[in-house]
Amino acid sequence: MAQQDEDPRQNHQYPLDHSSYKILAMIGDGVSAIVYKAECLSNSSAVAIKAIDLDRSKANLDYIRREANTRSLLSHPNILRAQCSFTVDRHL
Repeated sequence: MAQQDEDPRQNHQYPLDHSSYKILAMIGDGVSAIVYKAECLSNSSAVAIKAIDLDRSKANLDYIRREANTRSLLSHPNILRAQCSFTVDRHL
């Protein structure tokens, strides 16, 4: 999931192609996901990418889909809103 690292009220368009993002650094990891700081090449914005390893994830796909949907609806200055989701190999 690509996430905006700036004012969530801005209306950037985020591409659904992994080649449109440049990974800059890993900023966190957990049991089944890694979070990266990245740059969206199409609009030069800083983003956070949460890469969920679908093979290691203990959550079922329905739970992951609901989480992504919920995160896209959030609107709070202290919470990053999910802007888009896409798969790369076995990662969401």
